[in-house]
Amino acid sequence: MDPFPPFAALYLSTLFSAYVDETCAKANPGYSGYCWDAGFVYPYIDTPLFLVNNLYDQSQLQFLGWIAEGPESSQYEAYYGKTLYDSVTNATRAKDGYFLVSCYDHTGDLCMASPTILHNLTYAQVLADWFFEKNQLSHTLVDECWAPDKGPCNPNCPTFCG
Repeated sequence: MDPFPPFAALYLSTLFSAYVDETCAKANPGYSGYCWDAGFVYPYIDTPLFLVNNLYDQSQLQFLGWIAEGPESSQYEAYYGKTLYDSVTNATRAKDGYFLVSCYDHTGDLCMASPTILHNLTYAQVLADWFFEKNQLSHTLVDECWAPDKGPCNPNCPTFCG
């Protein structure tokens, strides 16, 4: 996964004093500002991670210049969803978990109170089972309605958690 362009990395790491993993920074002299980016720092993290993301992250799509109108709009949206899906499912380790929702939102539907459901489970249920190592539930969930050539399809995507 490519990190944000250099300007964005510098902006976020400097202006906001973003945490930079020391192992990543040492391994990437001159590019340590990228070490706040999940895709860049992931190989340097030993701690198990639980990833939660919308397959169609509104902010990320807009950052990449996606416009919700036009003939190629739905094709690009589907390409983005497939790329995110492939990135997460191909790169995560066995100790990691993920909850990938087929929603067009940034984070508004991903809070602990979210009614968004995957395989009859909420994010809060899956995260708690993973975090407390109960291992009674699957920790790698992807929306059942999702397909590489489709757009957002989860019928329970709220616009915000309440």
